[in-house]
Amino acid sequence: MLPLNLPTDIPSLSSISAFAFATNPLLLRLYNASTPLTANSAYMGRSLSRNRARWGDVDFRARACGVKIVRHVSSLPSSSPSSSAPLPPPPSSSLEEEEEEEKDSKKEERELKMLAYATWLLPRRGHRRRRSGDDDVVEQETKGAEEKAPDLASEVPEGYDDDVAARTRECLDLGTEQFVGNETVRVERWWQLFELATLPEYQRQGVARRLIDWGMCRAREDWDKRKGDVEGVFVVSQPDAVSVYEAAGFEVVGRKGVRLGEGREHVFAWLVVRF
Repeated sequence: MLPLNLPTDIPSLSSISAFAFATNPLLLRLYNASTPLTANSAYMGRSLSRNRARWGDVDFRARACGVKIVRHVSSLPSSSPSSSAPLPPPPSSSLEEEEEEEKDSKKEERELKMLAYATWLLPRRGHRRRRSGDDDVVEQETKGAEEKAPDLASEVPEGYDDDVAARTRECLDLGTEQFVGNETVRVERWWQLFELATLPEYQRQGVARRLIDWGMCRAREDWDKRKGDVEGVFVVSQPDAVSVYEAAGFEVVGRKGVRLGEGREHVFAWLVVRF
């Protein structure tokens, strides 16, 4: 398990989430897609832009902690010299040998494949809700951003259903306020498992659970230090992932659905662990 390497990892994040949710009914409806492949293709471009905008935002980066699980896609040595052991002097080598070693190093980096990732949002005291026209707050939050966030409106693919997107945002906002608390409460007093995605071929193998346990362990450590200031952890779950969070100790506190048309509804679940 490793920390996210940003912005280098952004394409991998977008690819994993696209494949993980390609058969999601809400995603298919949002992109008016007839097949998962169509949804995947449409989602990728928007996901890349959204992740660049998200990780380019100073306020988000100040609260976010991202981790990933990777593995070598080919057989590599399973052990390496101890970091405390003295290393032998490098042998003399020709320029050709040095270039070959550099190629091998780059090849090893390419052989690392990301299987899953999770993004946690940590509680942050002194949060101020951004208000329209509050130039001082906006300037303070955006000062020092490493890259200018792209305009997501310009990245919307053809066929994107704005009505479903608006209903989804409203559902998530209302549900989170109803089941967890208002913006100030949840930003200052709650850990949030913001994102969790695993490549389909590695699902149901305990990979996601490792990422959940990693964050839960650190949330409990934070609670031990600041007891009265931290209430717990919450997550907004897709319908088919509720059992994964329940197995990790979360409890469902509410559900709310988004109308997809033709009598169908996509129901999100809000789950919490209170300390």
